[in-house]
Amino acid sequence: MIIVQRYRRIVILVSLIVAVLIILSGRVPNSRELNFVEGMILDVAYPFQRAIIYATTGVRRTWTWYTGLINAHRENAVLRQRLKVLERKLSELREADLENQRLRELLDFKDNLSLKTVPARVIGEDASGWFRIILIDKGKSSGIQTKMAVVAEEGIVGHVLESYAHVSKVLLITDRNSALDSRVQRTRSRAILEGNSTGGCILKYLLQTDHLRPGDYVVSSGLGGIYPGGLPLGAVTNVRNSKDGLFQVADVTPHVDFSKLQEVLVILNHSSKDAYESIWSHN
Repeated sequence: MIIVQRYRRIVILVSLIVAVLIILSGRVPNSRELNFVEGMILDVAYPFQRAIIYATTGVRRTWTWYTGLINAHRENAVLRQRLKVLERKLSELREADLENQRLRELLDFKDNLSLKTVPARVIGEDASGWFRIILIDKGKSSGIQTKMAVVAEEGIVGHVLESYAHVSKVLLITDRNSALDSRVQRTRSRAILEGNSTGGCILKYLLQTDHLRPGDYVVSSGLGGIYPGGLPLGAVTNVRNSKDGLFQVADVTPHVDFSKLQEVLVILNHSSKDAYESIWSHN
């Protein structure tokens, strides 16, 4: 009895709804007017019927919106994936275009040298950080031997330190163990260019009578048997006296940006020490 009293309203509501459904389902379309009982039941059930209609309509709209949202989410996922593929392909095309541009410039540079050279790619560098050394993907199988000059379009890179079958080590001019005979292009002063600990170079043993100034270009002298004369090395940024006061010392910024170096040329032979002087004239 307690349970019946507690759910009495629900029972009455359900009964009314059932009664309405029975009445409506049992009636056939005709011109007969509703009797008093049928009208009263319809009046009482109308608010509930309207609520049910609104509820079912809302559920239907919500479901339609939900399924549309799921489909849109799936389509967005597919589009995002396609966009990633297109962006990757675009990046590859840009990289290929930049590489082709660099190779064209390197080819033009090679033609200007008029010497036998071997193009190579930079494939690594010294991981210890103690030495300024790079690895290139050409070696003895391509005719490369130790002490061959390695250059880029901007100027001297270094020389071959060790050569293997298909790989070679190149000692950069910025390494502290590198030393090459150089010449200041404007004054014709000779000096030794060495690497320093900061990734640049130092021009040493300049006479006090050598009137250097910032901006002067430094080129290879052609002496020493490795580098032909006139190859660009860098530009003077600062001039000062050596510690003993006998010579001048100049800081030199290399023309080659070694952090961006990707392709080089290895010079297999050279005969004229001044073969490059007219190519890099900065006077």
